[in-house]
Formats: sequence, structure tokens, C-alpha cells
Amino acid sequence: MSGLRPCSAETLREALELAWRANPTLNAQRANLGATAENLAKAKAGFHPRVSAAADLGLYRDSTKPSLDDCSRPFVGDTLTNAGCDPYTTKTTPRGAGVQFNQNLFDGFRTTNSVRQARSQISAAEATTRSVEQNTLLLAVTAYVDVLADTAIVSAAAKNVAALQDQLQQTKARHSYGDVTKTDVAQIETRLAAAQAQHSLAIANLEGDVAAYRRVIGIAPHHLQAPREVSALVPAGLEETVELSLAQNPAIHAARFGIDVAVLQTKIIRSELLPNVSLTGSVIRRYDISSSGDERLAGAVTGQVNIPLYDGGDVAARTRQSQFVSTQRRLEADSVRDEIRALAEKSWNQYQGARQRVAAAQVQTRAATIAVAGIRSEWQFGERTLREVLDAQQDAVNARINLVLAQRDLVVSSFTVAQATGRLNLDELAKFDLTAPQSGAFAIDRERISLKLWPRTGKGESRPASGSGCVTDCTAFASGWSLRGQAEPRVAENPTASREPPARPSLYDASARISAWRSAFPSKPMPGKSGMTM
Repeated sequence: MSGLRPCSAETLREALELAWRANPTLNAQRANLGATAENLAKAKAGFHPRVSAAADLGLYRDSTKPSLDDCSRPFVGDTLTNAGCDPYTTKTTPRGAGVQFNQNLFDGFRTTNSVRQARSQISAAEATTRSVEQNTLLLAVTAYVDVLADTAIVSAAAKNVAALQDQLQQTKARHSYGDVTKTDVAQIETRLAAAQAQHSLAIANLEGDVAAYRRVIGIAPHHLQAPREVSALVPAGLEETVELSLAQNPAIHAARFGIDVAVLQTKIIRSELLPNVSLTGSVIRRYDISSSGDERLAGAVTGQVNIPLYDGGDVAARTRQSQFVSTQRRLEADSVRDEIRALAEKSWNQYQGARQRVAAAQVQTRAATIAVAGIRSEWQFGERTLREVLDAQQDAVNARINLVLAQRDLVVSSFTVAQATGRLNLDELAKFDLTAPQSGAFAIDRERISLKLWPRTGKGESRPASGSGCVTDCTAFASGWSLRGQAEPRVAENPTASREPPARPSLYDASARISAWRSAFPSKPMPGKSGMTM
């Protein structure tokens, strides 16, 4: 933990390493593993003798005053009983020290079974720790990819909203001159409202992704680089995936060791019905026992046999209870095995489906881009309707979003297969490059997207220059795919108040980024000449 520093993870590998070191859930499980490991030392203590030492020190004082009769008879025969009838006092310091030991000779195999149970508990805790580690790494991958995917979706939605707002302004201007009808204005207003709803939903999803990223990895996302799938950890066939999962998944191992722990607990309880044999010894030395100067040394060795005869049915009841727990653990192990099998089959099929979806989405994106350009050109010559242009533009946006989601599912499903087969750990991942080329699906296209269809040009008329662009910068608030670290300027509430393009933000903090996206496209009503509101 001393090597951690409060920096921003840029690559997936750095994010995984940070989650592996600092995730509180994983560290709590590691602490639990350390506590469980001490059960072995506790169990082995039953084989060793128990030795204790004790010492005591006291003060004894005896003061005696003779009676008057004793004073009148100083001699009893030839013995002097009193001299002067003065009281006399006896003082001693009784003290002693001793050592005692107790050695277990036979306890009905309780200690032996306790040692075996402790080892099974440690193995189960180690397997559980590996399972929690895999779950944490998968959560980190999911959070990382979700931030990238939803950032790209927000970018696509923001470009769509900006382009439609620009087009709506131009359409209203043309409507004031009588070149278009209210229907044309209403069509764009409808598409703009839908685009704004899609944009708001994308921002809300991104906010949730940022919170999940911070919860799992521990920091806010910054400068994230696009990851790639770990295809090398995906078996070639479904049967091989299932076999590896059933053989290597740590959750199954933990469940099996849990069965061993429950079975051994039953044996430990049954050992209480067997005799116990022990050896006890002690050595004691004492001084001033009855008078000053006395001394005594004593030692003893005792063998003891304890045979239980009747306990009121307590051991039998606890034995039956433990047997039910063993049955429960076996059924739970079957359930875990079924869950892992289902996870392996599902994740492998999802990975194969995601590969096909990515390929299809790439074709869809290229075709949609070509269709938008062609339909826009045909519309300018009067061969297409405005609705066809808007449909084509929406198809292009949807194709882009489908590609992002397919790429996201491809990455996450590959790591899920690695988790199911028990190979999602930093040692395995260190063998592969986890960073994808910047030209991947998560890289946001910085080219301007414009729906500048007005004024329409007739056949033989010159067309606008290709670099004329939008009235406003359509990519100002979604120009990069990573989250930003600096505050960004907010634009005016009224989008018609200024035609100056907003300043391009630098690399960001999540909150400032989302705030800028929200302020860029306000949801306040904008009445138009058509009588409809946006």
C-alpha cells in the first residue's frame, strides 16, 4: 500500500492494479483470510502441553497475652510457662512457588480433526479471496469500459442535439421568409426533443458510471485509454470453457472446502462421546509454613481418565444439527457449480455474439455515414424529403451508438469468460496488451456533424463549401472521449443570445464535464413561428 499515489489511472491495467491494491472489499477479505489462518495454530495447540507457574507471598503474625492464672503459675512442673506475664508475638513470612503442567494424551481425535478442519477453512478462505479478487477486477473492467462507452454515447448524442438545434434555427429563419412550411419546422422540433431526451439519458448513465468507477477503483476517471478484449483467455469452444470453469473457478473450490469443514465439525462433536486421557503434574516449594525457617518441597504426577456417560442428549442433538449443515453445504456447492456453468455458457456465447455485433455495427456505421452524405446531397437537389434526411441522420447516430455498445459488450464478455474459467488475475493479464488503438470504437470522432440543409440548391447551382460547418461548434462539448479535469465555462441559458462558439474544454473532471454538457443544451421551451415549442 505504500506505493500508492493519488494519481489518475489512464490505462485499464493501471486501473486494475489500483483496484487490486486499494479496493476495500478485497482488502477486507484479505484481512479475513489472515484471521482464518490463525485457526491452524489454535487447533495445533491441543497437541502441546499447557504449563503454568504460580507463586504466593504472605505475612503471618500471632500475638498472645497470657491469662492471670498463667501469671500466677510461672512453672508447670519443670517448664517455664511465662516470664513476667508479658504478651509475646510470633511473626512468619509464608511463601512458595510452583509449576504445573497438563498434557493431553487422548481426546477422542478432537484435536486431529480440528487441525484438518482449520486447514480446510484456510483453503476455503484462500479460494474465496481469489473469487473476490476476480469479482473486483471484473467490476473494475466493467466500470472502466462503461465510462468510455457512455462518454462516447454522450458525445454522439451531443453532436446530434447541436446539429438539430442549428438546423432548427435555420429552418425557422427560412420559415419567416415563406420558403418552408410549419410541417418542416415541426419535424425538426420533434427530432430535437427526442435527441435532447436521448442526450439527458446518456448523461445520467454517465454520472452513474463515474460513481461506480470511483466506488470500485477509488478515484475519479481521467484520461482513460480505450481497452481491448482478452481474446487469448477465451477458450475456442463452449465445452472447453465449461470444463475449465468447473475445474478452476475459485468459487467452486471454496464451496468444496466448505463441505469438508462441515463434515469435520460433525466428527469434532462426536469426539465428545469418547474418553479423554490426560496427564497432570506439579512441583511446589514452600517456606515458613508453620514457623519461621520451615521448608517443604513437594511434587506430584497424576493420570486422569474422563469417560462421559450421559449428557442429556446434547451431543446427539448437535451431531444431527451438524449433519444437516453438511447437507446444506453440499447443496450450496451444487448451486455454485450450476451458477458457474451457466456463467461460463452465457459469457462465452455473449462474447461470440459481441464479435458478430461489432462486425455488423462497423458495416452499419460505414453504410449509415455514406447514406447520410448521399441523402443530404440528393435532398439539396430536391430528390429527397426532409424527413428522409432526418431519418438518415438518426440512423447514423444509432449506428454509432450500436457500435460503441457492441464494443463495450465484447470487452466485458471476454473478461467475464476469464473470470468464469478462473484466470482473471493480474498475473494472467500481465501477459497481454490491454490497450486498444486510439482509432477504436471508443475514440470520439472530432469531425463536425452538420445538418445544414438550407438554402436548398437547384440543379446546376453551386453548393456550399464543404468546410462551412455549423453555426455553432457541434463538437465543443464532446470533443474528447476521456473525462476532464478542469472547470469548463457555462454558456448562456438562451441559446439564441450568442452565436459565439463556446471555448473547447481541456482534459476534465467528471462533474465539470457533465455540468458543461447539461448547460450546453438547456431544456427550456423555445417558441417558434410554427406555434410549436421545443
